[in-house]
Amino acid sequence: FEALSVQLGDAITQLDTQIAEMAGHPVNAASPDQIARLLFDEQGLPILERTDTGKPSTKEEVLKQFEDANEYVPLILHRRAFAKVKGTWIDGTKSEKGQKKALRAALDDDGYARMNTLVHGTETFRFVTTKPFGVHTFPKTVKGMPSIRGLVIPDDGYRFIEADYVQQEYVIQAILAGQWDMVEACLDRGEDV
Repeated sequence: FEALSVQLGDAITQLDTQIAEMAGHPVNAASPDQIARLLFDEQGLPILERTDTGKPSTKEEVLKQFEDANEYVPLILHRRAFAKVKGTWIDGTKSEKGQKKALRAALDDDGYARMNTLVHGTETFRFVTTKPFGVHTFPKTVKGMPSIRGLVIPDDGYRFIEADYVQQEYVIQAILAGQWDMVEACLDRGEDV
């Protein structure tokens, strides 16, 4: 975790430096106000949406519309993705809740993170992993960033299974979990679970 934290921190610093060098002046790439000034005032991009306070929006959905049209936008989006992964999953945020969500907080004394799997954790019979977070919520790979999912490996003799929530996967998951009532509901009665 330490190595990945340092690697992400270095990548964020490089992106910050690159953005500032391109702009020709210091830019706090973590500041929505400074990003708005850079993109909308200096670069002349059209304002597509405003925040509740009337400022130009720099949220991801808005910036993605300019990704191919402006050289700053991909750098800003990458920086945000790296910072989110570093702050949320690797280091945790400064709040107590954020610290509990970080991967390092989930490690037991032996260096393993053990999560509970709830077969009936939702009303839709989806499998849910808990304690202290769900593996299913790990971010997918972001271009140029090592995968967080690669930090989580099963014990010897075990495997992780990832499945989309469609009927066939329900049957497979139910069989693997020994939930025969659910298998019967899917196969014998043809119920949509």
